[in-house]
Amino acid sequence: MKEKKGFFPVFVLLILLSVTSSYARDYWLESADIKAEVYENGIFHVEEKILYSFDGDFTEVYRQIFPPEDGSITNMSGMCQDNLCTFEVRKIPKGYELAGVLAKPTPKHITFIVSYDYLNSVKTYTDVSELHYKIWGDEWEKPVRLNAEITLPSDNITYYLHPEKYATNHYTEKNKVYIKADIPSNRYFEIRAVIPKLENAVFSKNFNITAGDEIKKIERIYKIQNIMTIILSIILLLIFIGAIICPVIIYLIHGREPKIPYYGLYERELPTRDKPSVVNLVMKGRFVSPTIDGFTATILDLVNKKYILMEQVKTKATGVIFKREIDDLKLSFTRRPLDEIEQDAYDFLLRKAGKNQVLWSELKKELSKGTDFFKFMNEWGRKVKSQIDVKKMFIPKGNTIIIISYALLAFLCFFVFPFLNIFINSSSLASIMLGLSMLLGFWCIFLIIFAILAPRFFGRFTPKGMVYYKKWKNFEKYITDFSLLREHPPTSIVIWEHYLVYATALGVAERVIENMKLLAPKEFEKTSLSTNFFITGFHSAYSSSAPRSSGSGGSVGGVGGGFGGGGGGAR
Repeated sequence: MKEKKGFFPVFVLLILLSVTSSYARDYWLESADIKAEVYENGIFHVEEKILYSFDGDFTEVYRQIFPPEDGSITNMSGMCQDNLCTFEVRKIPKGYELAGVLAKPTPKHITFIVSYDYLNSVKTYTDVSELHYKIWGDEWEKPVRLNAEITLPSDNITYYLHPEKYATNHYTEKNKVYIKADIPSNRYFEIRAVIPKLENAVFSKNFNITAGDEIKKIERIYKIQNIMTIILSIILLLIFIGAIICPVIIYLIHGREPKIPYYGLYERELPTRDKPSVVNLVMKGRFVSPTIDGFTATILDLVNKKYILMEQVKTKATGVIFKREIDDLKLSFTRRPLDEIEQDAYDFLLRKAGKNQVLWSELKKELSKGTDFFKFMNEWGRKVKSQIDVKKMFIPKGNTIIIISYALLAFLCFFVFPFLNIFINSSSLASIMLGLSMLLGFWCIFLIIFAILAPRFFGRFTPKGMVYYKKWKNFEKYITDFSLLREHPPTSIVIWEHYLVYATALGVAERVIENMKLLAPKEFEKTSLSTNFFITGFHSAYSSSAPRSSGSGGSVGGVGGGFGGGGGGAR
């Protein structure tokens, strides 16, 4: 019985060891030999021989390839030396997987051979042609010793390697570029080769721009960045500490508001005689430019003053099956002389209307066309800003320091510091520096957004500006607080409508309209409808007129922007 008890644990241990050993498997990439050639017609042919070594059982080896932008891949073929696998081509998202299904049992070594052609991968400009090709992609989980031979249709070759530090040897011989490199895992390696323009490259991507000088410029910048990253890695920690402390110092110096002898709880009358656009500039436009609410308030003011006559009408809207009546406004322009700000807004609407009387629905469509409204607002905003002496109202120095300095620092964090992880990839310091730079970059973005949304935190009002701001804030509190309005209502509808203009400028028109409806629903039904029409309409038209970003047509890629790459491995 004792012998049986001693045998059982040994038996279990042997089983566990055998099971564990069956799952302990791994593979290595011994080498990758790549021969690639650019033909005169622009087709780029690639042949790869990848030598695998295995420890354990594997089902297949594979290579994932992806076509260049606006290009394609054709003539895909593959095999294993000595027929040790069966070749398959599989479609995957955005590309193809070239797989070699392994024989059983798994061989100790496999040479997996694949070949394929890229179409529309070579770029042809008006002065040169360019092969910007990732010889090895960063999706490979294993390091590799790479031997590459790139054949080009000219022996006048200028080439660049990224990152060049991976290359152990490289040179040209006639029309060939020979490269030996040791590539770490999850790192890409690419070549940018520039040759005289290919005249008959029907399978290349053609661009009607000159690119030779631009490519040289990009490569010069890349070399400078290599040097700078070494310097930046040394000072990054100091910058990180300083970036945390500096906002506190800037606030203490530039952000604390002055003390003023004003203690009002609310304002029942307009605090100043400024135009609604000027009030909007100060209270909502952050002294930069009035918002669309400032323009809307200006037009409502012109309606109240009878410079623009407004009549509620019914118009017919054509539906898919039935016609229906909808509420609309008829605007009539009386051509009365105004001051410059109002006159410009008046003239702009009149130009868009094209006549002295127009339906609001038609005018809104005209405002939404093109970018005229957006451009007008920019110019009009500058004129509104000229109506006040900003220096006497607000001191933005601290805010400006934050936005400019931290925008620059964010640029460094996201576009310069990350290169450290490539250039000193063997050092654990690189990972720490990359993490710090990303954390610092997001801190910078947070501060910039905060400074834009809350300019008073790092900037401050002058005593005069502080009184102005507090009085208008108290007026805003009065017109939006229903209990205050019910206790001290305006004495006439004319005053109400005048207040609504400034409520629009302050961005609180909707809340004021709700209070008006509760206090006197019949008297303000017409006013609330027309005001809502204007507010939603101008917002919609202005948003539609903002220019949309579009591609510049540029085609010179930056470092790391080459086509090709992809990954592979065994499973």
